Amino acid sequence: MGVGASYLGFIRAEPSDTSLANNVVKDVCSLYNTRDEALQTRISAVAHAISRRTHLWLRYVE
Repeated sequence: MGVGASYLGFIRAEPSDTSLANNVVKDVCSLYNTRDEALQTRISAVAHAISRRTHLWLRYVE
């Protein structure tokens, strides 16, 4: 795990599965105020991008 000036990184020992990726994305979307009409599309796209990976980097700004 790491914290930078504008990034937050998470590293796992094993790649995440689709179920875990979906749960992570739902949490992240709630932080970024994703509109309801775009929510399911965003969840599917981001979950597909992060599943089967051992790392996740989030960019944030003030």
